[in-house]
Amino acid sequence: MNEYFEKLTQALNALPQGFPRTESNVELEILQLMFTPQEARMAALMNDSWDTVAVAAQKAGLPSLEATRSHPDDGTERFDPLLERPW
Repeated sequence: MNEYFEKLTQALNALPQGFPRTESNVELEILQLMFTPQEARMAALMNDSWDTVAVAAQKAGLPSLEATRSHPDDGTERFDPLLERPW
């Protein structure tokens, strides 16, 4: 598993609503359907502060312009749980 998804899981679990781990690690598979590794890297920096994209990018060690590209054209298949149903 990609370390960014592991860190994202930890960041989500630290938020008030939580994101508990399971024995099967299915939550990591779900996150990999929803985020690219770069998006997971940025999202893993979430906390209860309201950072700008520039500040979040700096924390992730990315150029601000690169961090604003939310849907890179890299051929990554994306799953949007609000629009698609896997069943």
